[in-house]
Amino acid sequence: MQKNSEALKMQLDREYRRLQKCFHDFNYLKQSLAMLDSTADRDPDAARRTARLESFFPEGLTQLEREAARDMKELEKKFKQLVTRVKHEQASINDTLGVSL
Repeated sequence: MQKNSEALKMQLDREYRRLQKCFHDFNYLKQSLAMLDSTADRDPDAARRTARLESFFPEGLTQLEREAARDMKELEKKFKQLVTRVKHEQASINDTLGVSL
């Protein structure tokens, strides 16, 4: 049972690192889009790219950004809840076995 808990903890650590990478990539894309949008009025190439992106996302890049941020926050919240639950279960197992951390 201890091995299963350790394996689950390692898996959670990996998933947490993946989630952090998603946050990093999301923020990078968000900054890139903001820069592109801010230069669109001065740079025809940026304006063309912005228009092309807006055709892919008819709801608008701002709405897409809001939805992505909300989704990422929800994922982080769920992940933290899962980590807390696993820690609680690990503590219960340790108490049952008389093992201290």
